[in-house]
Amino acid sequence: MDTQPREHTYQAGSQLLILIINLTFRLKRDCYFCDIILLLFSGYMYNKYATDMQFFIYCEAGMIALLGLVQYLLLSAKGKFVSQTVVEITFSKETITIKTALFDGPLWFKKTSADVTLSRTGLVINKATNPYPGIFKDAKHLYRLQHHGNDIYLMPDYFAVRMEEELMG
Repeated sequence: MDTQPREHTYQAGSQLLILIINLTFRLKRDCYFCDIILLLFSGYMYNKYATDMQFFIYCEAGMIALLGLVQYLLLSAKGKFVSQTVVEITFSKETITIKTALFDGPLWFKKTSADVTLSRTGLVINKATNPYPGIFKDAKHLYRLQHHGNDIYLMPDYFAVRMEEELMG
């Protein structure tokens, strides 16, 4: 009789989940700060240039474009990285099933959690550098799992030690 379990599931520690939630709140706060700047700028420009409506509209359009770009730059890279970060991994004999983190950014920038099943045969595992060492301080090393053009990032320092052994074994 086989006493070995067929599947092993590992979940990320609460520290990683708290870091992701804090990052999301920080990015939302920064975007709302940009919105407040836009409102203050609009009030100032309307007060100063209410008689020249065409100039006012051009200034508003320029400010909206600038703050939209700032918000995009704030959210795009970090949001993509978070939505590609593993929070749960299940090993079976021939496959690895991964659940990634949800990124619930402000307003228009939301990325859902993905459930990805990878075959062990076509999986490429590379060590990568931590792109955000200020955020993920305990991630001393990082693995990038590549499968059919999909990149998924695994931070083994936030999981049980046995998970890394099983991934490499």
